[in-house]
Amino acid sequence: MIIAVAFAWLAALYRICITIRPPYTMWRTSFTAAITLVAVGGTFFVFPGIADRATPNLSSLMVHLSTTLSGGCVLIYVLTLNYYRPPRRLLWAVLVSAAVVVSLQIATWLTSPIHAHDAGDLGDTHPNADLLFYFLSYYAYVGVGMAVTSASCVRQAIVNKAYDHSARVGLFLIAVATFLGSFALGCYASRVSLTLTSGPDYESLSDIGDSLAPFSFGGISLGTVVFLLGPPIASWHNARLLIRQLSPLHERLCARYPEITIDMGRTGLTLQKERMLIEIHDGLQRVMVADQAQPDPYHAIVAVLVGSHRPRLVDSSVPASRLLPSTTSRDADHNVLLALADTLEEASSA
Repeated sequence: MIIAVAFAWLAALYRICITIRPPYTMWRTSFTAAITLVAVGGTFFVFPGIADRATPNLSSLMVHLSTTLSGGCVLIYVLTLNYYRPPRRLLWAVLVSAAVVVSLQIATWLTSPIHAHDAGDLGDTHPNADLLFYFLSYYAYVGVGMAVTSASCVRQAIVNKAYDHSARVGLFLIAVATFLGSFALGCYASRVSLTLTSGPDYESLSDIGDSLAPFSFGGISLGTVVFLLGPPIASWHNARLLIRQLSPLHERLCARYPEITIDMGRTGLTLQKERMLIEIHDGLQRVMVADQAQPDPYHAIVAVLVGSHRPRLVDSSVPASRLLPSTTSRDADHNVLLALADTLEEASSA
């Protein structure tokens, strides 16, 4: 659980750094608030002594409040995924329900007979309506929120084509983890209901929940980190790989046509990749190849590039870029340039 809390704070700090910069949007703010509140609740859960030194079972209340508010923020985030502009009535419904549950939590915690022992030690507690509402309001609200989140993550991972593979993996991890969490909360709610209404302590139900809770919290934390950090890491890796693969072609074109070089000083990897692609395309506009000189346009272009002198232009000469297959996406364009770079490498090593 300590590792899971560390992952939660890592994700929260990352999101805070992103959110404090414009543009300020509802989905960014709600998402960051949800992750931060999960990290706060996890901290009080793993280290209850932080609050219990002041008042017994204060950590229990802090866990309940932080995760309840986090559930509300998650529901707002889900609304932003499903609606371009979430309806105000739904936003108000989420805010009011979260406020009601929080108020109920505080009121029932103050009046419940749990301030002399552990709140989870229900065997020493007589049946009490306040204690029953204290637990059930929390389990019901957070459990429903987790179930809705699980379904939404699965839907987004399948339907939204804008996410890359790492983001989809993160969404599926969160979906599984929140499903386990809702099941664990159901076990807790069943134990509380049966124990406080019928007398015997059904601690076995709580044991099931305790065995699932670490996997749920850890899965949510890990899935969030993968969802947030996976795409930029994958983008950085792909940019680095593309630069390395296209460097021979890029250097050949820049040496042959120095005027295509763009002076941008030191830049990040992404800008370096974009600059290289622009310069390669500019260079290919200048490479003149006799139309249908060879059946394979890649070899025709490479034959010009590896030549020590620029070929004599004829009436049928066309820019190399016109001989290459036309593309409709960035990935397809990259594949065409990579095929040309591979052909150049084969000719250079022959």
